[in-house]
Amino acid sequence: MLAEVGDETELFMDTAVIAIALRSIGDERYKDYVKRLMKNEGLTDEMILMKMYALTRYYATFNEKDNLEQLFISLTFAPVTLKGARKRGIREIREKARDTMVLVSLLAYVLTKDDKYLNKTLDLYRTVDWEDEFDFKLDLVHNILISVDKPEVVFSILQQLEEKKIIESEFIVFLAPGLSATYLNIGKDDKLIEYTLKRIRDYGTKILFIEKFIENLACEQLSRKFNVPVGFC
Repeated sequence: MLAEVGDETELFMDTAVIAIALRSIGDERYKDYVKRLMKNEGLTDEMILMKMYALTRYYATFNEKDNLEQLFISLTFAPVTLKGARKRGIREIREKARDTMVLVSLLAYVLTKDDKYLNKTLDLYRTVDWEDEFDFKLDLVHNILISVDKPEVVFSILQQLEEKKIIESEFIVFLAPGLSATYLNIGKDDKLIEYTLKRIRDYGTKILFIEKFIENLACEQLSRKFNVPVGFC
């Protein structure tokens, strides 16, 4: 079934999900799908990095810490081991590997709740420059906020957003849906809402933020209650 799909880059996570499902029900065929994820032949550097992300989901689901650590080591040395390092330069590959590693670390934290991976995520997050990599940094903020349940981490990031004047800009509307998930993660702490609203100066931006926040909050609560994604949100 998977072999019929043309775009290899879209197969890795599907392959990992199937391997997880088969192993969870005791079906030994999961090993065949894991083997597919272990092969690098014919893959571009981007595909290899994406494959590592998919492997993270598999390893973290079953808490295979040794394999996770080996994966992080592979990402660390990616700038000198991947083929494109010679053609495009180590710096570009290093940035791609770092971007993958921060997402891998965050996924590992979400699935294992091991603070070691959260700390690794935050360390890598700090290396992403707001000026040069704004879009990726903002996406990263969103992903971290929807994933953590630690108020001290949440408010530390909000303070950074305040310092960069992002809270008072239209970009805070982009973060509104994620912040509604954050609100639930930290036990519906109203300090999160109060902190944010006090720092949004533009009335129109504040209204848009509130609308997006409330809309996604309702969706998040339904999704978590019934443990299914809510398609209309």
